[in-house]
Amino acid sequence: MGRVLRRRLTPEAGWFAFSLLALLCLLAGFSTYRADWSDGLGIAVRAALVGIVLAYIVAKPLAVPEWIAHPAGASVGLVAVLWLMQALLSDQIGDWRAKLVFLWLRWERWYVAVREGGRADDIYLFLLLMAVTHLAIGYVATWLLVRHNHAWFSVLLPTIVILINAGYSRKVSPLLVALAVAIDLLIVGRAAMMHRLWLWRRRAVPVTSGLAWQSLWVLSWLAVAILLVGWIVPFGTHSSRAAAALRPTSQRFPAGSFPTPPPPRATGRDTDAGPAAASL
Repeated sequence: MGRVLRRRLTPEAGWFAFSLLALLCLLAGFSTYRADWSDGLGIAVRAALVGIVLAYIVAKPLAVPEWIAHPAGASVGLVAVLWLMQALLSDQIGDWRAKLVFLWLRWERWYVAVREGGRADDIYLFLLLMAVTHLAIGYVATWLLVRHNHAWFSVLLPTIVILINAGYSRKVSPLLVALAVAIDLLIVGRAAMMHRLWLWRRRAVPVTSGLAWQSLWVLSWLAVAILLVGWIVPFGTHSSRAAAALRPTSQRFPAGSFPTPPPPRATGRDTDAGPAAASL
């Protein structure tokens, strides 16, 4: 019974690769927080964690079909993101229902302004977009590794986010990029080795018991070497050209960007959110 339960809960790539992927997705959220696009971006880390947990539950313990897993995951994820968002809003607005109405009316105001050919910027909608994005990153990356064992594709999205944030902001350390590359290497190598061992055992090929750990030892030293290169070599990850290209539509919201007005009317432009972190 215990062996069956362990097999049902353990990802094919192994707990080590899964844990590293979860760390990578959280680092992607942390890089967004460090890039300092606006206040309140700690929500990106929490949303990524929600996506990781959701994907693991529907992909492994429940093992539901994709046509059920993804709509269910999207629904639960949306509820979780809205719960995280309402925690950022002032209690002066009201209870959670009033906060949801507040967000909905701001969305309507943004939509009306854009439909009329104007430009509307809103920190709340920007944070909502960041939360949904990182939720999707955590969910998709975890699903690809746990359900399909696609290590290469699973590390792609969070690594791209880290590279974008590092290219935009000098506040994102190059060591974070080097750490992400090292984690990518460990995930891909570990997942490939675990899959190879599974195939060998299925075909009754004799394999030494310590082969998986020996491969992990080699990959760990290679990852350490990459980290040392990232520390020693005087290269930078910040791109002035990338930052200049992003800056016209990605000015940071100023400090104290969380006004607490009563819920706005459903029409008109948003004028109290300050300069945009991103033009929605």
